[in-house]
Amino acid sequence: MANNAPFFISKDGFGITHEARKYLLPLIAGEDYPPYENGLPHYPKLQNKLITKRCKQWALP
Repeated sequence: MANNAPFFISKDGFGITHEARKYLLPLIAGEDYPPYENGLPHYPKLQNKLITKRCKQWALP
């Protein structure tokens, strides 16, 4: 990809070429939306359980 980078940038330096779009489109196509519940996105709730520390305290020398 690094070798093709100059060919992917438009001549004005502010856009991408047709070749870049053709290469990138399959990589960025589609989105994975969260499931909705009553019109709002439903995200999983984290359990956030505390665990006991297993490492000893340390300080920088």
